Amino acid sequence: MASIFQMLLFLDVLSYRGLGYHLSTSSLSQLREVEDIYVASMGDGYWLLILAVFVAVLIYQFTLSNFTWKRIEQLQSIRHKNLIAKTLVSCFFVSHLTHMLADATLNADIAKQSNLFPLSYPLTAKTLLAEYQLIDIDEYERSQLQRAFINSTNFTSKTIKPVQCDIADSPNLNVIFLEKSNEESVNQWLIKNNIHFQNHHHFNLSRDLDTAVFNFSTGLPGLYHNMDSSQPLEINHHIDSDKISVEVHHGVYELPTQYKNSTHSRVYVFFDKDTKDVFYRSNIYLIGFNDVAQSEQILQPQNIVASYLANQLDCMAFVKQNLIDKPVALLHTNSTLSNYNDGYFNVLYKDSSLLFHNGQFIESKAFSNNKTLESNIDLFVLEQAISEITSRRVQTKKP
Repeated sequence: MASIFQMLLFLDVLSYRGLGYHLSTSSLSQLREVEDIYVASMGDGYWLLILAVFVAVLIYQFTLSNFTWKRIEQLQSIRHKNLIAKTLVSCFFVSHLTHMLADATLNADIAKQSNLFPLSYPLTAKTLLAEYQLIDIDEYERSQLQRAFINSTNFTSKTIKPVQCDIADSPNLNVIFLEKSNEESVNQWLIKNNIHFQNHHHFNLSRDLDTAVFNFSTGLPGLYHNMDSSQPLEINHHIDSDKISVEVHHGVYELPTQYKNSTHSRVYVFFDKDTKDVFYRSNIYLIGFNDVAQSEQILQPQNIVASYLANQLDCMAFVKQNLIDKPVALLHTNSTLSNYNDGYFNVLYKDSSLLFHNGQFIESKAFSNNKTLESNIDLFVLEQAISEITSRRVQTKKP
């Protein structure tokens, strides 16, 4: 039994490393996603690892049990055994009480370590603390609201820094938004015309098409869409060339008889006009993006634009100085992604998708299957996402 439970903890470690949340009753089905991630990178070695770990744990448990049983009288005669036991138990309770209090007071320095607790361990006792008037639950909720609240009011975007890049002979980027009912016809058309493309299934898209178009034309999150700015934010304006074009088509899309401008990069974005989700998972077809082929990373429009600037235009300096999100090739497993639309703030970390509205926590879902998760908010991830998405804004006056 001990070996089985320790294996469960080991799988929980793999779950958090691969998906960004611990196993729980709501996320147990996601274990298959964990397996897919590790099998893709390790092949059959993954199953050998699982077997080796289980055997090692089993041997450890048998050895320790046998050692303890054979020396039970010797162990019982240890002089300070009660003091040692009380110290260990005290440390256990003190550490848990410390984390409970840190969560109740939104102390991120301590609460951010809550991910060390396995299997979605319930760290909080806010209701109990409030019942005995140890904390003010209303003040707690106001503080939590303020922690996750971001907006564009009383802010302006930082000035875009001019960057000189030789883009005269570089390919253009054509972004085409289509209703998802057109996906099969576009797929067949690309195959028929022998056009090499990549199908990426992990694309995060805003339900508001104006925000999505803004993401592609500026390479910036939606937070800057309605923010006062002394200059246009469109990339074309700053590179003095119409390199990026965005089209939105509703209904049935009439495919051209032949493929033109084969040297240009192209992105087909399939949107769901009937979705109720503020941000949702979508499919995209990419042409001319070699770095996306092997990526299982969640992507956003800003990442596609950053990749285009860095690779096709060879203008990484513009990305570093003026954008927030990274090119696909520079994303890693611990990267946080975020977007914003009309008060809704979406944070993505591995397979975890958090949604806030005007600072109020709305939901936590698994990005891969849209299932609700019963997991605590990772304050460290949240603060990192807020720090990144607000890095291009400057406060103009106090609210």
